[in-house]
Amino acid sequence: MSKLKDYIKGKYKKYELFAPSEFWDLTDEEKAEVTNGCGAASAAIDFVPDTIYGLDISASCDIHDFSYNEGGLEEDKFIADLFLLVNVLQIIRQSPSNNFMKTLRYSRAIKYFYAVDFFGDDAFRFLDPECEAELEEEDCC
Repeated sequence: MSKLKDYIKGKYKKYELFAPSEFWDLTDEEKAEVTNGCGAASAAIDFVPDTIYGLDISASCDIHDFSYNEGGLEEDKFIADLFLLVNVLQIIRQSPSNNFMKTLRYSRAIKYFYAVDFFGDDAFRFLDPECEAELEEEDCC
């Protein structure tokens, strides 16, 4: 579980992106255990592409997967979803392309945000809200 203040900028898959501080401490092997690119790992069909108009955004999806695996409360899910959008926008900004293509990609990035916001609850590891007080003590269920 990460709070907004815990997201820090670092380099991942050639892009400067924001991720929970714990993400940056993982080895490549540990990251591979909890990430799968874009789309739910449990989906029977992988219908969510790792690209937006040819641009690979899987790095932002990997960070999002990590955050979903960490889980937390409703606010933690929203922060994870928000940083998916922020990181996709970062990738678009840092990639060479013309303004027309960037505009198309920005529009699609917002659709990815809406999709995870509306349909991502099943993939997020929600903690019991009754444990919220115990979260500060790190002894929560």
